[in-house]
Amino acid sequence: MTYLTRSDVPYSPSFVLPLADVSPTIKNVRDLLFLPGFHSPTLALLFEPMYTWAGRYRSNKDTFHLEIRTFDLSAGGTYPLLTSVTGLPSDSLYIVACPTEIGGVVVVTTTGIIHVDQSGRRVRAAVNGWWEYTTAATAETKSEDSKLSLEGSHAEFVSERDMLLVTQTGAAHQVRFEMDGRAVGAIKVDEQTSSVPPPSTLHLAGPQGVFVGCAEGDSLLAQVDLVREAVEQDEEETVKKDDMDDWDEDLYGEADGPTANGNTKTVVASGPATVVITPQDVLAGIGRISDIEFGIAVTDQGVS
Repeated sequence: MTYLTRSDVPYSPSFVLPLADVSPTIKNVRDLLFLPGFHSPTLALLFEPMYTWAGRYRSNKDTFHLEIRTFDLSAGGTYPLLTSVTGLPSDSLYIVACPTEIGGVVVVTTTGIIHVDQSGRRVRAAVNGWWEYTTAATAETKSEDSKLSLEGSHAEFVSERDMLLVTQTGAAHQVRFEMDGRAVGAIKVDEQTSSVPPPSTLHLAGPQGVFVGCAEGDSLLAQVDLVREAVEQDEEETVKKDDMDDWDEDLYGEADGPTANGNTKTVVASGPATVVITPQDVLAGIGRISDIEFGIAVTDQGVS
């Protein structure tokens, strides 16, 4: 019998980490996840040290905390604190890891969406009129008219700045994160773009796929495309065609021809991207599966 040693496997052994050893304030954890783009394992935790409920909102709300910590196991098990944010809405549901291009995490509540970067800066967008009753924080209210209910929702980033948000009814919405320099400046929630089965789970399936698991019916495997509107632009012919030619072709495409005023009209894909979901395959919902086995039908007997 051959025994594996620690050098034979490309990972460290598992261990149990009591959160009280990390920080005594971490209690009643609602959600946690690992963040991409860090050299060391980095964990974001959403928790509520002290419970509250709607009847106490007048005196006690905004009770959730968010902490981002790294795990340095080589230094005897230390957990440096990178980000600590308090005063998050009391109806917080879950967190979503952001791509490294914008960084931080997204906190989804029943009434809105919050982006928290590594410095603790927050950008908020309300999705229904109950926001002002559940939190004392101010938020962008342009999406309040959509009257979304985010209980039972699921969300995943499908591009660097676009998140797919699916409500418990299966309505799919695109959430755009508009940048102000290197930081998120605004969050825009678009109207319903498509409809999918009511999600029990939502997972990315490759670079352009998403799987919507449904416990109540058929599950869906769909392709996700980002479509940009084609816009005509005029380009001055007086620009010298030396080293800039390659750049112009890469950025704007080949010119269609000169216009009457001496400019060259080109067609480019510009503007914000629109998320388009195209169904690719369906896993039929036949009820809860407790076991599965391959068999041979009567008509297949004798066929190798």
